[in-house]
Amino acid sequence: MPIRGFRDLLLGAAPYGTLLALAQAQAVRSTARAMRLACSANELQQAADRFRLERGLLTPDATTGWLAARGVNGTAWRELLKTTVLHQKLEQAAPIQEAIGARFAAKPHDFASVQAGVLTVEDEGIAHEIHLLLVEEGLSFDVLARRYSLDFAWGDGPHPLSRRRIWRCLAPRALVAAAFRGDFRGPLDLKPIQAGQMWQVFRVYGLQAPALDAETQALLRAMIVREKLRPAVIEAFTAVLEEIGCPVPGDIEAIVDEAGAQRLHRMLTHGLAARAADFLRPERT
Repeated sequence: MPIRGFRDLLLGAAPYGTLLALAQAQAVRSTARAMRLACSANELQQAADRFRLERGLLTPDATTGWLAARGVNGTAWRELLKTTVLHQKLEQAAPIQEAIGARFAAKPHDFASVQAGVLTVEDEGIAHEIHLLLVEEGLSFDVLARRYSLDFAWGDGPHPLSRRRIWRCLAPRALVAAAFRGDFRGPLDLKPIQAGQMWQVFRVYGLQAPALDAETQALLRAMIVREKLRPAVIEAFTAVLEEIGCPVPGDIEAIVDEAGAQRLHRMLTHGLAARAADFLRPERT
């Protein structure tokens, strides 16, 4: 779909986050064309059926109403589904699969990992208070996560996000220094670490040696695809901004890199089985 086809859909939304999502979709399609990847009518229909099933949209009217409530017409929806299919094909393309093994073999130590609880809050003071409750009072990490963490989806039972796998190549420096050592013994509660505008409290449970298992392969696949798309995303983002008369930021490459990192973080936070459609979701701005 040409840029103008998305114009009405985008202009009412957050300027940079939504326009960057459009640029990423454009980049997927242009890169797929260059690699001679296509979305067939049957694949598009299967993607539409999955979309409806996941949302309980059992009739055409229900789907139309759901899309209309979100300001999306049928044409834009089909283009987004097509882009999702193409992104999945990019992930499975032979050059990407070959690069996974090569990247791991070149730096296997980057893919050692820890199992850790991660609790995210906005306020530094609250983060330090939580750390004290863990270290001095011995309170349950999961209880504190349910009560305070912004990553937590409220519920009564144990939450799967209270413990996750963190690879060395993605870990904060303080976490690497404290946990990625041969003599590490958990659990270990780290002092709060600043992450952008947020503060994170880590409880590290155990260290795992490098392994090219399914999760590590999924991580590498996502990283390699992101790197492959980066030049096309920057080019498309610039074109989108110029098309609608928005100023092109001087740090456009940094914006693209940060958005890609946020998507990767979200995928890891919410599980490596997260659908590629998340690639199209606008960021906060």
